[in-house]
This record gives sequence, C-alpha cells and structure tokens, in this order.
Amino acid sequence: MLMVGLWLVATSVVSVLPQRLLAHIGQSPVWVTTVLLAAQPVVIGGFVAAGMTSQKVGRRRALALGATVSGTAGFTCYVLTLTLPVAGWLLAVLVVATELTTLAVWGVVTSYVNERFATNVRATGFGMAYSLALAPASFYAFYLTGLTRLMPERLTQLMLLGVGSLMAFGGAWWGPETRDVDLARVGAPQAIDAPADVTSTGVAPATPLRQDQ
Repeated sequence: MLMVGLWLVATSVVSVLPQRLLAHIGQSPVWVTTVLLAAQPVVIGGFVAAGMTSQKVGRRRALALGATVSGTAGFTCYVLTLTLPVAGWLLAVLVVATELTTLAVWGVVTSYVNERFATNVRATGFGMAYSLALAPASFYAFYLTGLTRLMPERLTQLMLLGVGSLMAFGGAWWGPETRDVDLARVGAPQAIDAPADVTSTGVAPATPLRQDQ
C-alpha cells in the first residue's frame, strides 16, 4: 500500500503536471522544461533532508511525515499552481514548491524497501516492490478520464495525489521500523553459541600430554 500510494503521488506530479502547465495554463515548452530542470536540484536537496530525518526519527515516521506533507502542503501548492493567476516567476516558485513537497519523501523509500527484505532475497524483493506497485499507478490516464465526470479535467490529478498520500501514510504507519536493521544479519542463520574450547568443526581439541606421561 505504501509504494502504490507513493507511485500515485509521483505520477500525479511527474507525469501530469507538465501537461497541465502546457495545455491548461498556456506556458511554452521552453518555460516548462526550464522550470522543471531548475526544480530538480531542489528536489534532490529534499531527498537528502528526508533521508537525514529518517535517521533521526525512524523510517516509518519519516515516511508518514512525508505523506502528510504531500497531502497537505503539496496538495495546496498544486491547487495554487493550477488555479492562481500569477506572474511567470511566481508560478515557477509554485511549481518548484509542488515538486519538493510531494517528491521529497522518496529520499527514504530506497533505504526502507531494501531494509524490509532478507539478504538472500533482497534484490528480488526490492524489484518486485517497485515494479508491482507501479502497475496500478500506470493506469492513471484511465483514472483521470473517469474523474472528468466529477470535476474539471485540470484538477483530476489532485484526487490521485490525495488518495496516494493517504495510502502512503497508512502503509508507513502500519509497516515495521527498519532504521536500526543490520543488513548483514537480516536473513542470515542464527549463530549458535558454542563453548570456547570447541573448534569450528564442532570437535573439542585434544588435550596435550604432559612431558612426564
């Protein structure tokens, strides 16, 4: 549920926002590309901040906090971006703020997903968690088409953002905490304490004979 929600959030911003800026707000392709490129260093800084936060408060709390920010501050910035008639520079600030507040939580995702799986299946688990969770979000165009019956087309992706944020919050809150997981030990056989005089073969070494025997 966590990853499905996060993919819905990411899709509503990464895949849909550029289309809205072009088709509904009337910005030029050059303007949209320039602003989105300028937003990436800011988003990367958000990734770092989110990762550092997760080291302080834990992965679960950081993910839940990120989902909350996405569903509140991110949702608000997105609405203002689409509805507020402002100058180009202020619109650019709103776009950058929207991307930052909705995508920064991804700075915790890679660590958290890796820490959820035992060492011997970590690569498979990571790949499945990413790819399978993406499948529901990949049908976003059908969801948006259906939502046009309930609201204006340029606002339909906000429903995906809201639902995705709720799902991400629920998945983070109900998931395990993994901040202190030792990746070298997850999934490894439990060590059996052996007496100090037992060798690695399980056989006690012979007692050396005294010289007078």
